[in-house]
Amino acid sequence: ACRYLSRFDIVGFDTENVAFLDGSGANSSKAAIGQACGDDQFCFLFLFYKWSSCYRSFASFASGATPHKVANQISHDVSALKARFPEISRRSGALELGGAVELR
Repeated sequence: ACRYLSRFDIVGFDTENVAFLDGSGANSSKAAIGQACGDDQFCFLFLFYKWSSCYRSFASFASGATPHKVANQISHDVSALKARFPEISRRSGALELGGAVELR
């Protein structure tokens, strides 16, 4: 998945903090899942809550300056990823959408 996504200039991504591990759907400060898409052919769902640690390929992809990662309220996504995987560093290449997206 990371090799595929790394081919693109821009990757859209999002994280969710709710995991239904025990049926409660309790919210957490750690990212439970993440999704990323580089085109309309494939979208990848990462089940972070099942990972015992961060895979090197994902850490490299998430920390890299390219491809640019685009998300709505990206600071929340970055914080949730870093809470789950402290080894991920934030570098340039993240673009904030500012809460409003207009599709044409």
